[in-house]
Amino acid sequence: MVGYPFVEVLAAVGMQHARPARVDPRNKLAYRYGVSNAMLPTVFVRAVIGGEGLGFPMRVFRMRLGWPGQEGQARCIVDAQEEIRI
Repeated sequence: MVGYPFVEVLAAVGMQHARPARVDPRNKLAYRYGVSNAMLPTVFVRAVIGGEGLGFPMRVFRMRLGWPGQEGQARCIVDAQEEIRI
């Protein structure tokens, strides 16, 4: 689905200031984010969303974005794939 569901979910659960980590500082269209099923305080959830490993069980995903209109305007999610961690 093309859209902004991740941002809306974060805002709905009070995480509007949490951000996924940019994979490459020069690439505005590639991000990494993490999720955990552990019950964590908000400060740790923000770090997990940024893809930081804090010793909690978590899954990490890469998100590829695209330009729905002209380049430089709002970005949209094209796809997300789980990173395999060994």
